[in-house]
Amino acid sequence: MAGRLKRYSFVNAKIRTRLGQLLSDKKIDDLLKCRSIEEVASELQQSRYANALDIYSQTGDIRAVEFALLSMEIETLREIASYLDSAPADYFRCLVQGYEVDMLKNALRYWFDRVVRGDQRESSPSYLYRDFLVHRLDFFAIAGASSSQELLALLEGTPYQRLLQRSIPTVEQNQRIFELELELDTYYYRTLAEGIRGLDKKDRKTATGILQVEVDLQNIDRIVRFAAFYKKEERQGFDIFLPGGSISPAVLRKAYSSDDALEALELLLEHGYRSYRIFKPARGRRVFDQLNEVELLLRRILQEEARRLLWGYPFSIGTLLAFVFLTKKEIDSIIKIVNAKYYGLTAEAIREVL
Repeated sequence: MAGRLKRYSFVNAKIRTRLGQLLSDKKIDDLLKCRSIEEVASELQQSRYANALDIYSQTGDIRAVEFALLSMEIETLREIASYLDSAPADYFRCLVQGYEVDMLKNALRYWFDRVVRGDQRESSPSYLYRDFLVHRLDFFAIAGASSSQELLALLEGTPYQRLLQRSIPTVEQNQRIFELELELDTYYYRTLAEGIRGLDKKDRKTATGILQVEVDLQNIDRIVRFAAFYKKEERQGFDIFLPGGSISPAVLRKAYSSDDALEALELLLEHGYRSYRIFKPARGRRVFDQLNEVELLLRRILQEEARRLLWGYPFSIGTLLAFVFLTKKEIDSIIKIVNAKYYGLTAEAIREVL
């Protein structure tokens, strides 16, 4: 107990203060009512988001604002890791690796379009992370590699090199990168599960519960989207399930073989998220509207799981994870509001996607 108090008392005190600084529902409502990005920036001038929003007035580049906000998500995880030691610090570095994998996928898409598909119209990437995350990776060099050999050389010394050595021939043969992206996602969640195994019993239970929810929601999202856009026979060649969730492989396969996206969703919610079935989309709406409602439902589940952590034992990893997920939700809301103002959407239209 003394070790746990010593480990978490300092960082939890800092994070509890930061939790109190998260934007209130009223502040989010005020942002929704803003008539422009400049007004949003003015509303957030006294917040930690001020510098990110000021980028728009300096450049007019909305993607630069998004990237600055995303970088703040990454720095939140890195800051928490810096306050911890041993297994908890390693676990938060595993969470940082999720952003590294996403950044690598972005760089690989640039490389794929230019080298494999031969599309020279693709502009050079501007929004890839330049700083060190977990491994020494130059994302700009990866995006600009002139061949698969050069690409693999740039990954030397990282676990990604072996994975790509195995996958690149298939990517080049099929002219498709989707399976490689799935492999990278699978690698990340297996790495995260390894990081969780190093935690003590109480933290391991908390982190495992969040991992299962996150994986379940990703699998639900993928299955529903595949059922909506692909015929059953077209889906059989894809292995889209991520490891580590609470929904059994048998249920995932049954839902994946469904002819109807909403039937698949109903089956998946029945096995683990039954209380959320009342929020499922209504039939008769356009498929994109239904998928948007599914996305909102899944975000709601994850947000409620994060808030539940705040009511648990204070000297544990739970408070830290709650702060991470609530910060991510807040940044996601700001990005959506900024984009909506950029494209002239109404407050009511924005509220539907928050």
